[in-house]
Amino acid sequence: MRKMKLASRLIGGFLLVALLLLAGGLVGFSGITIVKNRLADFVSGRVESGDALAAIIDAHENILGLEQSFLIPEIMDDAAVKEKLQKDMDAAWRKAEEAWRKYDRLPRDAQIDALYKKAGPLWQAWRAADEEFMGAVHSGDREGAVRIMAARVEQEAQVSRQSLKELAQGMVQSDMEALSFAVGQGNSLAVVALIGTFIGIVLAIGLGFYFSRSITRPIYQVIENLAQTGQQFAEAAAQIALSSNHLAEGTSIQASAVEETYSATEELNSSNAKYKGVIDDLKSRLAMTNTIGMEAFGTMKEAKKAMKGIKQTSEETSVIVEEIEKIAFQTNLLALSASVEAARAGGAGGGFAVVSDDIRSLGARSTEAARNSISLIGQTAAIAGNGNDYIGLSIRKFIEYGTSSMHIYTYTEEASKVADEQMNGVNKVNVLLESISKSAQANAAEAEEASSVAEETTAQAMSVQAVVKELAGVVGYDVS
Repeated sequence: MRKMKLASRLIGGFLLVALLLLAGGLVGFSGITIVKNRLADFVSGRVESGDALAAIIDAHENILGLEQSFLIPEIMDDAAVKEKLQKDMDAAWRKAEEAWRKYDRLPRDAQIDALYKKAGPLWQAWRAADEEFMGAVHSGDREGAVRIMAARVEQEAQVSRQSLKELAQGMVQSDMEALSFAVGQGNSLAVVALIGTFIGIVLAIGLGFYFSRSITRPIYQVIENLAQTGQQFAEAAAQIALSSNHLAEGTSIQASAVEETYSATEELNSSNAKYKGVIDDLKSRLAMTNTIGMEAFGTMKEAKKAMKGIKQTSEETSVIVEEIEKIAFQTNLLALSASVEAARAGGAGGGFAVVSDDIRSLGARSTEAARNSISLIGQTAAIAGNGNDYIGLSIRKFIEYGTSSMHIYTYTEEASKVADEQMNGVNKVNVLLESISKSAQANAAEAEEASSVAEETTAQAMSVQAVVKELAGVVGYDVS
């Protein structure tokens, strides 16, 4: 082992450490693979099953709510609303059946499968009760529908809901057991990996100590020679560090860079001034926009009051027209009484009968006109109410617009402050650049004194080369 070269010793040590790392990596890879497979099984099966079951439960609640909606008297008498509710219910049933089919295709353990087989027939029983209920609804038999709802539908729905709840609880319990098993395996593998890592660290420390001892001994002698020669080299290098040709070139480049940087900061200062002007103009325009928005907001409020007044006037006019209709009805009764009296009078009441007929005709037309006026006034009130709602919505939007505008106005104020701070910072940088330029000129003057020290450094470098050849012999490298 002592006759081995330094390269061979290092290669051997690194190979042993690599083998230890490989063993630890294989253990870690095995554990990660097992946990990954467990997680993949959990995600592929359990998550999809949970989504399907959630969709079934959601459809269950939706259908039950739609069933109860059919019992409302206004809905039972409105064919259009019943048709829409029927479409919604059909869509909910289709969604539920699709979720059942999806859940049926997914894998299940024995416990979950038993709960699933229990829940399926109960769901179908509720479906049959719903069909009977919907038959009574479509036939217009509300009492029969209420009786079926109370006797069958609600009971079957409750039983089906309970079975779905048990199925969901069973799935949660099964998931927790699977998760606990996976965590247990992960903990076991983590302990194994920790033990392997500890053993590897101990072996690596031992090997490192051994190889460091066998490598450093022959180098110590070379270091002593390097220390003697390096002392002389350091003294010459210290003088070179004070002033050198490289420093002169560097200071020249530095001075040029400082000038370019100073010019760039001037341009940046000009850009910041333009930026601040744009921000101030934007702030002014936002203030004008807010003023216009407030004026429009006031106009919309006045329009809302006007629409409310139109609606109120229409309602009052409707009451007056109803009184006119009552008067027309009384006129018809009076004309009818006059006709009866004219008939009793015989020939003497013929002219009076003609007048009563005209009055009755006028009363009928008055009644028809009053009814038409009531209908038009009702439409006008409805339109005014809708207009009032739209104006209210517009007012809320104006309020949201005003809030957003105030945020933007605040941001522009902050941006203006930031622009001022940037301009102050650029001015400070310009002052610092002037100081750096003066320092660079002084360094360039001192760099000219360093050239005389370069010859001494060359002589010391020759001695260092001899020591390097000796070190090369120790490590087995041919410098020739």
